[in-house]
Amino acid sequence: MIEKGAATHIVCEQNLVLSPEKALFWIQKKTLIISDVHLGKASHFRKSGIAVPGQVHLHDLYRIDQLIQIYKPKRIIFLGDLFHSDHNMDWHQLNSWLHDYPEIHIVLVRGNHDI
Repeated sequence: MIEKGAATHIVCEQNLVLSPEKALFWIQKKTLIISDVHLGKASHFRKSGIAVPGQVHLHDLYRIDQLIQIYKPKRIIFLGDLFHSDHNMDWHQLNSWLHDYPEIHIVLVRGNHDI
């Protein structure tokens, strides 16, 4: 199944689905590729006095949940900047979220914001 608005491209005989939800799904490898989620960004801004709703990152996790339901990946690769800053409550929520998907292999390619 491919989501509405997605575009499939063939590159080097590999089928890649470009999702409108800011992700790429590599069909042959059953791999979902996502970059720049920046969990913890809201907490980081609030520490600096910038008013950002605390639950804003839950939309990102919900979006990834939806992608998992559509594509049923065996692996997710986060291409950098999964996190935004220092350890905060968002880390605990991500850890809880990860426990919902023990069958999916999660890979993080560290970005400049990942500590």
